[in-house]
Amino acid sequence: AGTKTSTRIELQAAVAGKWSTFRTVKLRGGRFTARYRFTRTYARTVYRFRAVIHSDPHFPYAAGTSRVAKVVVRP
Repeated sequence: AGTKTSTRIELQAAVAGKWSTFRTVKLRGGRFTARYRFTRTYARTVYRFRAVIHSDPHFPYAAGTSRVAKVVVRP
């Protein structure tokens, strides 16, 4: 039996002007889900997130990044 591979998505947040990966999730049926818990946010803060997919010989699409999602947290 062959091995079944799954494409992985890196979830990133902008930290001090640079993108930092905080979680890697599997792409299933063209979709992915993840949770993120905001901690140590004491003032209104805008967070920026994106998803990154790298080239994968088992995935028929090009590598790329999602549009940036901005999330406003009001503690």
